[in-house]
Amino acid sequence: MYNAFHWNLYKESKSGSSAIRRYASLDPAEILECSYSRESIQAYRDAIARSLAQVPDEGNEFIFLLRKGFPVTYEGDSYTVSINDFDYSFDFRLVTTLLYCQYPDRYIPYIFINKIDLLYRILDYLNLDSPPLPKRRDWEERWSYYGKICGVLHDYRREIGLKSEEFMAFILDFVPRSADNTHVNSSLPDPANVWIVGGNKNGGDFKFLDQAQSGTVSFWQGNKRARKGDIVVMYCLSPRSYIHSIWRTITDGYIDPFFHWYSQVHITFISRVPRITVADLRTDAHFATHPLVRKNLQGLNGYRLSGHDYRALLRMLRAKDENFRTDALPQPWSPTFELNRDLTSEREVEVKIVEPFIRSMGFGPVDWGRQYTLKMGRGASKYPDYVFYDHSSNEADRMRFLIETKLEIRHFKDYAEAFDQARSYGLRLNCKLIAIADKNCICLHQRRNGSFFKDDSEKFYWNQLGNPDTFQQIKRRLEVAR
Repeated sequence: MYNAFHWNLYKESKSGSSAIRRYASLDPAEILECSYSRESIQAYRDAIARSLAQVPDEGNEFIFLLRKGFPVTYEGDSYTVSINDFDYSFDFRLVTTLLYCQYPDRYIPYIFINKIDLLYRILDYLNLDSPPLPKRRDWEERWSYYGKICGVLHDYRREIGLKSEEFMAFILDFVPRSADNTHVNSSLPDPANVWIVGGNKNGGDFKFLDQAQSGTVSFWQGNKRARKGDIVVMYCLSPRSYIHSIWRTITDGYIDPFFHWYSQVHITFISRVPRITVADLRTDAHFATHPLVRKNLQGLNGYRLSGHDYRALLRMLRAKDENFRTDALPQPWSPTFELNRDLTSEREVEVKIVEPFIRSMGFGPVDWGRQYTLKMGRGASKYPDYVFYDHSSNEADRMRFLIETKLEIRHFKDYAEAFDQARSYGLRLNCKLIAIADKNCICLHQRRNGSFFKDDSEKFYWNQLGNPDTFQQIKRRLEVAR
């Protein structure tokens, strides 16, 4: 969150004053790290200036450019940039940087290519909610998301009273330093899902995969339903056509509206395996009739493999190399257990899972309340599902922690909405911890640096509570918050 004292220290420092001066008279070539010639930058600048002379609606310059298209002439060639062929990695960075140079009070240079998770983290740090995510197939809405992000940030800029150049230094230099230094829990939960993704010869995928080490981390196209700790089977597309390795996800799958494939995940902890070719899969008793194999592995990126599929793959790996230890590979954990098998409503999750869990943690009737009435301004009332009272405080709206319950959280968009709701309650109630629970698991977010972060959590499946070590680990987390 914004702290005027810390900001002023930064602003008066050598690095801070330098960053502010940089954004006051920004050289696009500098922020774009010399990826573009000055001639190409000038060609874009001229084309944008000509097109924006006709813009009818102040504040919609970006989407106007894409909807109408703007002609660029460079080195004797002319072409039109429009919403149908807008390049994510090239045009987006350049156009948004030039828009900032022309309208610094309305836009920001977009420097979050393939790392929108850092942008989400910055918003979390500032306790700002992300705009509602657009649908995958609506490209105009996806590009419009940039304008909405700019709107959220510049509204905040005006609220805290910073000039445009100060605010750019604030969100692109000062805040990332603090947000990156915020502790992120590095332990991985047991994997609940197995996904298959592909790498191809274009874009350097093969070279990257061959050179990857155990600690290598990369973004990859993935399924938005992926959860931190999941298993990822990496398949090399033609001309290799074989399974190359097995990885783990270190983030939940998340949506990047500006990324062509829409959803990403970060992977690491590579385990190289004996090569299983597409020919091997076609002749295997299990995979020969598998829908994905029958489609020649078309559309494999983010395809969920069943536990039976994964066990069959492990069997094939052992058959390829009798010395290969499949027991060293990650094993999936099923979140399904008897209590959650047939739950159909949020209230059933509360009665059959959450409330017994609360009692098992040693909390009595005087320690917690359900549907607590919370005033959120302008007379509006909200009702956090479970709050845990701070008996050491005389303040009415001060709680130790809270639990927000959902029936089932299936993917990033669901989780982002639940998190934003729980965070707003947690900040209003001065909580040390917020928890988000559904029929499968509970995720704990501890307050750090004055806020809560989506990517800083510990996840526990309900069917793990029978393990005494896991049970005590959760209890210690809640004891700290008491």
